[in-house]
Amino acid sequence: PVVWSERSGRGWERAGSDVRFYPSEPRPGLLPEGGAKRGGFQTLSWVHTFEFDEDTVFFAFHYPYTYSFQRRVLSQLMSHPYSSRFLKRGTLCRTVGGVKCETLEIISPKDAQEAAGEQAASPSPKEQRPLAVITSRVHPGESNASWMMHGWLQFLCS
Repeated sequence: PVVWSERSGRGWERAGSDVRFYPSEPRPGLLPEGGAKRGGFQTLSWVHTFEFDEDTVFFAFHYPYTYSFQRRVLSQLMSHPYSSRFLKRGTLCRTVGGVKCETLEIISPKDAQEAAGEQAASPSPKEQRPLAVITSRVHPGESNASWMMHGWLQFLCS
């Protein structure tokens, strides 16, 4: 778990002791229709000692990955002299709340050369190229998936 204390001013940090993650029994009323168990339930528990009195403290399973941070990272990638040559940023759609659901296309170095007006050696037709679609944070609260995608993009753009 991670913790953020308003009074400490240190930001999000790992915290807690005696951290445990274990299977637990489902509570009545939380079973799927028909009563069948789907994979069971898990419990995360830990001990936390508060550092300050009269403090506002937040706990999370993983370091948060905010929408504003994501937009900043994508803007940095798009303005970087190297990665901006083969990245294309677009909008797939907007959420019900009006927030952009963005796409990032990584094109081949040959396509990047062509886009820059340079001569590429024997480009293959785009229709015959393999395609990989990678998604993350499909459900709310999956900030660890955003961190995974962050690392994946850094790797692909290095």
